[in-house]
Amino acid sequence: MNELISVIIPIYNMEKYLKKCVWSVINQSYKNIEILLIDDGSKDNSPQICDEFLQIDERIKVFHKKNGGLSDAKNYGIKKATGDYITFVDADDWIESNMYEEMLLKMKKENADISICGRYIDYENGRSIKWNNPNEIKMNKEEALIYLNSFYKFDMASWDKIYKKELFNGIEFPYGKKCEDAYTTYLLFAKCKKIIYIPECFYHYFQRKGSISRNAEINMDYIYAAAEQMKYIEKFFPSISYVGKTNYAFAIKSTYQVSIERKIKLNEEYKQLKKDAKKYTMDVIRNKYISVKKKITFILFSYFSGLYSLLLKFKYLIKR
Repeated sequence: MNELISVIIPIYNMEKYLKKCVWSVINQSYKNIEILLIDDGSKDNSPQICDEFLQIDERIKVFHKKNGGLSDAKNYGIKKATGDYITFVDADDWIESNMYEEMLLKMKKENADISICGRYIDYENGRSIKWNNPNEIKMNKEEALIYLNSFYKFDMASWDKIYKKELFNGIEFPYGKKCEDAYTTYLLFAKCKKIIYIPECFYHYFQRKGSISRNAEINMDYIYAAAEQMKYIEKFFPSISYVGKTNYAFAIKSTYQVSIERKIKLNEEYKQLKKDAKKYTMDVIRNKYISVKKKITFILFSYFSGLYSLLLKFKYLIKR
């Protein structure tokens, strides 16, 4: 294997975590990589740390740009990438040393367009849990969309995957949106002939206070992205339209759960969406790929929201 992998690391005010992240990429057993550090207008010492890495490894390229958000930084990196394959690492995460070697090997063996791996979820208190499906899965585009929307231990995240670069032709991350991966991953899947899921956990997803995914605001973009995907699947993959509806329904449900756990008041727009979620109940029940437990929680959410709220609050108090 001698194909070049472009590793894109978007960076904004990550001085505390950046070195660990970049060193985990430098130390990959697969050596034919270029490492693109995209400084998205950081105001801390991240730019200086990036420049220091230029003296450490010739495979590193540093780009300082005006702040445009995570989507803009990723798109910028894709345009600057010269590799045959593209992958991403969030600047507060890190990866196992054999991640790219193992993933590319499987990708080449199966002639896959995308490879996906399991992940560790790491917490500030040192706790770490595995999040993966125990089995290797080989999928065509339709199967991949089913699994993607049925909570099959991989999701919309861009960073636990390696992509053939040409998949991004005509596809960009949406400027200014949170949950930017949820707007793009299904479009990339839809262009594939084959996708391979590898059960080994290679990626460390760090849960820290203050991250975009854990802030104190309700993120409606997650629901908007799910709505766009639902319409897309309904149009181009009508035989599996129920999985797009399942994902949309659970996007509404999970947003409600976040609001309870973080004690955030819901706006009127969300309250209306919550009422609309009921009409997707049969699609959720029809989806044989999700567990009975998930189906029951959705029914509780849709028809017995008061009880569901109490159960969530109780669970949250126990966790605290």
